[in-house]
Amino acid sequence: MLALGRQSDLPVIKWLSRGYIEVMRGLPLVGILFMAQVLLPLFLPRGLVIDRVWRAIAGFVLFTAAYVAEYLRGGLQAIPKEQIEAAQSLGSIC
Repeated sequence: MLALGRQSDLPVIKWLSRGYIEVMRGLPLVGILFMAQVLLPLFLPRGLVIDRVWRAIAGFVLFTAAYVAEYLRGGLQAIPKEQIEAAQSLGSIC
């Protein structure tokens, strides 16, 4: 969704996707894990406790999603325009 959002024609979706990707790729993984372990519990409601392992997994998922989105965006941009038009003429994509 982030890769498609970054290629969207809607400016708000494009800016939000680009902002998320650039921020996550700009921060080191250690910083994201620190935020997930230390700062996340500060923003949760008082009775809600999330296990440390799940907080670490959440940090890894947020970090990895930005990198995977960039890989997919690069792959989508590598498809020639003629090949996209050929797929549209066959009814494979809209």
